[in-house]
Amino acid sequence: MRVLLLTGRLAFPLVKKYSRVKGVEAEVVAAPVPVATFLTPSLAVRELEKRGVKGYDLILLPGLVRFDPSEVERKVGVPTYRGPKHAADLPPVLERLGEVELSKEVPACELLKEETRRRAERLLREVESRARRMGKGAFLLGRLGVGGGFPPRVMAEIPDAPLLSDEEVVERARRYLEEGAEILDVGMVAGREFPERAGELVSLLKHEFGVPVSIDTLNPREMARAAEEGADLIASLDRSSLRKFDRTDLAVVLIPPRVERGRRKRELLRLVEEAEERGFRKVVADPLLEPLNLGFLNSVRLLGEVREERPDLPLLMGVGNVVELCDADSPGMMALLAGMGMEAGVSLFLTVEASDKTRGSVGELRRARDMMLLASERGSAPKDLGLDLLLLKEKRRKEEPYDPSGETRARILEEKPAQGVSRLEGSFFRIRVEGGEIRAVLYRGGRAELVFRGKSAEGLCRRILEEGVVEEPSHAAYLGRELQKAEIALRTGRSYVQEGELF
Repeated sequence: MRVLLLTGRLAFPLVKKYSRVKGVEAEVVAAPVPVATFLTPSLAVRELEKRGVKGYDLILLPGLVRFDPSEVERKVGVPTYRGPKHAADLPPVLERLGEVELSKEVPACELLKEETRRRAERLLREVESRARRMGKGAFLLGRLGVGGGFPPRVMAEIPDAPLLSDEEVVERARRYLEEGAEILDVGMVAGREFPERAGELVSLLKHEFGVPVSIDTLNPREMARAAEEGADLIASLDRSSLRKFDRTDLAVVLIPPRVERGRRKRELLRLVEEAEERGFRKVVADPLLEPLNLGFLNSVRLLGEVREERPDLPLLMGVGNVVELCDADSPGMMALLAGMGMEAGVSLFLTVEASDKTRGSVGELRRARDMMLLASERGSAPKDLGLDLLLLKEKRRKEEPYDPSGETRARILEEKPAQGVSRLEGSFFRIRVEGGEIRAVLYRGGRAELVFRGKSAEGLCRRILEEGVVEEPSHAAYLGRELQKAEIALRTGRSYVQEGELF
C-alpha cells in the first residue's frame, strides 16, 4: 500500500516519525502553512501536484482540515480521505488500511475507535452465543448460565441492604445493572438478624428486575427466608450453615474456614464433596481472596490449586475487599484482578461499592471482565481491544507542534490572582454535580431563577450565553472554568465543590 500524507510545516517531523509502519510505504509532504487547519483545497492540490501523485493508492489529509477531501480527489485523481487528528494516531490507522472504510467527513482516528468498539461488542456477543451449550459443571441461575463454558458473571452486592429503604435498594440495583452487573447480591448485616427483611428484599429485586438474585449471609434463618422468596443463589455457607440448609435445588457458594492455605484447600474441597453427597448440584467454591499484604498471594495460589484439583468446579472470586482495603484507584486494580480470575477459570466475580472510593467499581469490573474475554478470544494481552479502563492516563500522548519564534515581538503578560466567586450584578451562579449531570443555577435576589442542566461544559456554556444572562468576559471565563471542572468531576467520579481544587 502506497500512501501520500499531506501535513503542515510544524507537524512534518511528527508525521514523518509516526508514518513508519510495516507493510505501508508512506511519503510525507509538508505544505507551506504552519498547521493543517490553514490548508485550503487549492493549496493542497498545488502541493500534491508539485510532488506528483502517480502510483499512490490513496492520500490522507490531516483530520482537522476544514474542507471536503473530495475537492482534492477530483483534481488529482487519487482517492483522498481524512486521516487522524493527531500524528500519534497514525500507526493504528495505517496498520488497518483496507480493514476500515475511511471517510471524507470523519477523521480516521474516530472511525477506527468506533469500528474497534463495534468489533469488540460483536465478538462479546459471539462469545456469549457460543457458550449457550451447557458444559460440564455448568448450571443455570434463571436464564443465566454459570460455569462450564459460560463467561465469568459479574455479581454486585448491595451492602447492608436491610438498613436501606426499598427505594434506595431499587435505585442502587438499577445503577448496578446499568453498569453491567448480571447478578444482584443482597448483602446482609454482620452480627444482626433480619430474616423477614431478607425475604422482602429478594422478592422486591426479583419482581422489579427479573434477574438472578443472591443473598450473602451466614445466618440460616435469613437463608431460609430468602430461599422461600425465590433467591437463586445462597452465599456464603460454611460447614455449619450447610448442614442446616436443605434446599438442594438452589445454587450455593461454599466457603472454608480462615486457616493456613494447605488446610484451607482441604477443608473447602471436603465441604464441596459433602454438599454434592447431600444432593446439591449447583455448587460454587469461594477460596476467599484476602486483602493485599494480609495473605493475598497465598489466597491467589489457593485459587489456582483448587482449580487444578477440580477443573469443572465453578469458582467465585470476591474482589471487593482487595480494592476497598487499598488506597489506590480501582480501575487498574479491577483489570489486574479480572485478568488473574480469568486465568484461574473463575465463574463468578463479586464486588461491592462499600465506600465513596469504590463507587463505580461494578462498571469497572464489568469492563475488566469484557477486556479479559476479548483478550482470551484473541490469544493476546489485554491491549488495543476497543475497550479499556484508562481514565486519567492515555495510550498515546498527543503532541501539538508549535513554533515559539513567532512570540519574539509579543508582549508577555503574567496571570492575575483568582478573585473568588464571580458575580453578576445582583445575581450569582451555583454549580454542582448531582444525579449524573451538571446543574448550574442562576440566583437573583436570593432565589433560583434559572436552572441549566446537562453533561458537557461546552453545551451548558452555549445555553447560558444564548439566554443572555452573562455579558462580562470575566463572568463568562469564570463559568467556563467551573463548568469544565464539573464535567471532569462527572466523568472521573470525583467530588466537585465550586471553586475547590479538583485534584
